[in-house]
Amino acid sequence: MSNKNSGIAKKASDFITTEEMEKKKLHILNEDTKLHSKGNKTLVKKNKKYREKENKENLVLNACKIGNLDIIEEYLNDHDVNNFLSTGWTLLLHAASSCNVKIVEYLLTHGANADLHKDGFTPLMALCSSAKGKIEDYLSCLFLLIEASNNVEAINNQKLTALMYACKTNKIEIVSELIKYTKNINAYDTDGYTALMYAVLSNGIEIVKLLLNNHADATIKNNHYETAKDIANLKGYEEISSLLPSENDISITYEISRVDEWKHMFHRLCPIQDQVVKCDISDILHGMGLRNYTNLFQGMELQTFLQLTEKDLINLKMDISIHRDRFLKDLCKFHCKTWKMQSIGAIRSSNSYTFYDGILSMGIIAKQILVMTSTFHYIRKNISNDSCEDIFGNDIQISKYIRSIKKSEKALVNMKQKLLQVKTIVKKINVQNTLDKPPCYIGPKTAKSFYFKPIIFSILLVCGIYLTKVQVYK
Repeated sequence: MSNKNSGIAKKASDFITTEEMEKKKLHILNEDTKLHSKGNKTLVKKNKKYREKENKENLVLNACKIGNLDIIEEYLNDHDVNNFLSTGWTLLLHAASSCNVKIVEYLLTHGANADLHKDGFTPLMALCSSAKGKIEDYLSCLFLLIEASNNVEAINNQKLTALMYACKTNKIEIVSELIKYTKNINAYDTDGYTALMYAVLSNGIEIVKLLLNNHADATIKNNHYETAKDIANLKGYEEISSLLPSENDISITYEISRVDEWKHMFHRLCPIQDQVVKCDISDILHGMGLRNYTNLFQGMELQTFLQLTEKDLINLKMDISIHRDRFLKDLCKFHCKTWKMQSIGAIRSSNSYTFYDGILSMGIIAKQILVMTSTFHYIRKNISNDSCEDIFGNDIQISKYIRSIKKSEKALVNMKQKLLQVKTIVKKINVQNTLDKPPCYIGPKTAKSFYFKPIIFSILLVCGIYLTKVQVYK
């Protein structure tokens, strides 16, 4: 045996006691003796081959724990770095679980896939659930895995996330980093437990404070109908319990606007009230995954919301930069969506059309015009903004946008002029329509005192109609 192989054997023996090795050898000898006695040489060979593979894997797993690169290099000469071992894990999963920075970095450099998992359990989860290593090593491995991973918020088959595992093991430094990449801090697993609940279970006071400061929802109940405060009380964690509001303490300080009457569809007829959030704004925030910030937009009109900048969001106290980035990115996508005719909810001529349908269509059109106007202003203001360059594209695409905007603005100006003309005509009709009684009114019979009266009245009526038409069409 070479010096290298003897060194490998020595490292392996560090993890297996002499008594255990003797027992294992005796067991193997007994098995082989039984197979020989039955004359089954094929099974003996298969067992031998399996044991050789098992021994190699045990050596390389021990190398992941102690950081022996020589063994890893030798193993990778004959094996793919992303192969799953008999344990069901990859080498990277084992290295991350051992919090071995040197091995994690080496494996990633040599093509290890940071998103390969066992039943959804990723290397990042393995790191966050590990109890080994120093915090400096944890952070070094964390940065390496986050950089290499395409999905930091991945869930396993129990819907647990890396953030939940970090809360379980009470690692505040890891939690504070993972929050930066977390879109939904209130995600829950198959038992209904959130990251906040796991932080409570581990008695992580500082993590609980951190999660609450990042808008973790303390009102969520798990499958046992327990809130985070209920769990803290059951565990006797009085200090954590004092941080969490009870159901009686929690009061919603805002309400979502409702469309109960036809006039609610027209924003100028019903200005938004304080402590009320427009239902459209609430829906957009929900789609962005930022529903926890709904209270910040009380009393805000939709057209103002659609024009918000990062400076505005900071003034509104949206403190987490990654959440502001997501808001601005999704807002940019909202404005850049292609407008479709179906958006106005046109009714087919074959369907019955009531007065209510007409009001409904007008309300939808009014909202669409408001959104389109906001979009024009937004694109004009941000088309040269670096944060939107991925959506607007190159200079050729930007020039197309500008031409399209100018063309659309001309169409809107023409539409506005025609609407003003219609409004003027309606005013004239209202002024001239001074009949006190409806045209269908039938009054009592009166004596005909002068037989020329109907003729004169008819002539005057024809002249009046003619003059009215002339004035209208001018």
